[in-house]
Amino acid sequence: MSLIFILSDKGAISLAGGDQTLIKPQAIAMLRAGALAGEYYTATNTDGELVGFSLWMPPGQEMFSRYVNYSRCSLVTQI
Repeated sequence: MSLIFILSDKGAISLAGGDQTLIKPQAIAMLRAGALAGEYYTATNTDGELVGFSLWMPPGQEMFSRYVNYSRCSLVTQI
């Protein structure tokens, strides 16, 4: 999925409070939080290229519901 498509997606725009400049930072924050505090699974093709992913929080937890010091995590610099 291209960034251009995401920038025109009404769901993504609403998550960013209507400000399209916040869509990319919001998406990065959600991916980081989910990968560090939730469950993140990837799907790859036979060449090892990413073709999809699934991300969710464990039962009883909500994204951004607890403090995590992301500055100490290597994932911060990888995205």
